[in-house]
Amino acid sequence: MRRSTALSCLLTFAAVVPAQISAGATANAVTVRSGVVVAAPVAPGTDVWFGLARQATSGSGNAFANVGQVATSTAVAATWQLGCIATSAGSSPAAASATVRYDFVAAHAFVGRLVVAWAPATSGTGSAALAVDVGDDGVVDAVGSATIQVAFGPGPLSVRVSGACTADAGSIQGPFGSSWSWAGSAHGNLTLRLEATHATTVQEGAACGNGAPALLVVPTLADGIEVRGDCPPGVDVAFLAIGFAPAAAVLPLPPACSLLVTPELIDAQWPDAQRRVVWSFAVPSAVRPLTLRTQLLGLDVAAFMLAASAAARTDLP
Repeated sequence: MRRSTALSCLLTFAAVVPAQISAGATANAVTVRSGVVVAAPVAPGTDVWFGLARQATSGSGNAFANVGQVATSTAVAATWQLGCIATSAGSSPAAASATVRYDFVAAHAFVGRLVVAWAPATSGTGSAALAVDVGDDGVVDAVGSATIQVAFGPGPLSVRVSGACTADAGSIQGPFGSSWSWAGSAHGNLTLRLEATHATTVQEGAACGNGAPALLVVPTLADGIEVRGDCPPGVDVAFLAIGFAPAAAVLPLPPACSLLVTPELIDAQWPDAQRRVVWSFAVPSAVRPLTLRTQLLGLDVAAFMLAASAAARTDLP
């Protein structure tokens, strides 16, 4: 009975499953300047979800701040680029800074992680800094790359992100006609991702055949899982086998790979232009705890061969 109920829930993959996380991005402060040139100001409270770009260029260098966000079925991600380049003495250094508050709202209790990837690069007088405040409570939780576990909902979680860079240039005349010059640059690239962690996946067995698809199973923001397959050239059709128990049945076509899943459902897709196939499944809390097993088969029609990925066991507590 439980398997029948679980399977009926999984069959909702044919419908659009809305994400349980909604997100917004609000600018608190954005400043970009190079020498005496200052980019157009951004009013506090401005909605920057659809992106923000500011640049200032002067005879002494340039500075820029680009902020962008995107939400997919498996993550909410922010991508920033900050840059400051000082090439010659100016009345003030090149500087760029941005502070954005992200508000994540969960319809139900949500467990996940905030993955911070910060890549600064500096030379000369350049410097770059980052601060991430989870909860917007005045406590800095990360100043560089980090993974922060989060749990919230139903309700919001606010995350304040501040990034900045600065660089200056100049010269000093010394005695006997000597001079000293300096310059600098700084860049900071940030990726901030909110991901679900309600499912864990381990590989079972091994891929078989030259045309074996690559299988990836990830938790979604819709409280389910997404099964992705990357298909090599030659794979005309990808078959997904999903079930609850392992198996070891030899497939009928060369190179005689093994079906490692006892299938409750088999579905087929044609790879898209990027050679990708994707299935999304809802796995509501009512059918958990649950263990699912998945495997992808790749059919090469011309060669009449059926390759197989490794199997994946996904546990949803």
